[in-house]
Amino acid sequence: MRSATLAIGLCSGLAVALSGCLVVRILATDSLIDALRKGEAERAARMLDRGAFVSWRSAEGYTAMNAAAVCGATGVMSRLLTRGVPVEERTSYGKTPLMLAAYGGHADSVRFLLQRGADVNAQDDFGGTALMQAASRGHVPVLEILMMAGARIEEQNDGRRTALALAVWWGHADAVQYLLSKGARTDLEDDKGRTPYDVAVERGHTNIVDLLNRLSRVNR
Repeated sequence: MRSATLAIGLCSGLAVALSGCLVVRILATDSLIDALRKGEAERAARMLDRGAFVSWRSAEGYTAMNAAAVCGATGVMSRLLTRGVPVEERTSYGKTPLMLAAYGGHADSVRFLLQRGADVNAQDDFGGTALMQAASRGHVPVLEILMMAGARIEEQNDGRRTALALAVWWGHADAVQYLLSKGARTDLEDDKGRTPYDVAVERGHTNIVDLLNRLSRVNR
């Protein structure tokens, strides 16, 4: 009876010890995501080297890989891939690291992820793509990288908006001009029946209206 009690006590003690380790590592991972949110990539890298969990997901639905992509921490992403994290690890709403890096305008991270096999035409839960993310922020260098990697310029999201339509919506004239130079169609309508020209007029982007008018005259 004594030996049985001792065994139970040892097992209980081991369980508590393991539980304590788990809590410490989970807290470390939460701090890892926090460090990345603050742009502290070097601190995040040190935490990874000390064995922080890599699969913990924050309350907002982000993993360490997602957070690294948001802030363009290419070195951290490289470490995470080495630890077996998928290059397509998504947020809780379907965004891939490539989409997040594209949205942030992190050209080096975008290039790195593509070299590691990221799907340039992957879509999130709303039909969005990395090209759309870059277009919505006007990141022309990222648009160039994505187009060279085979991004589909006429892809439409759930609102039937293309990358061009999103660049127009947010008033990014340089991105509009670049996408037009790559053959983006101006006749595709969104789910409200609006063309990019209609959106430019509605949003008061007179410079983009002029740009689309010039294109129309050239194509007559």
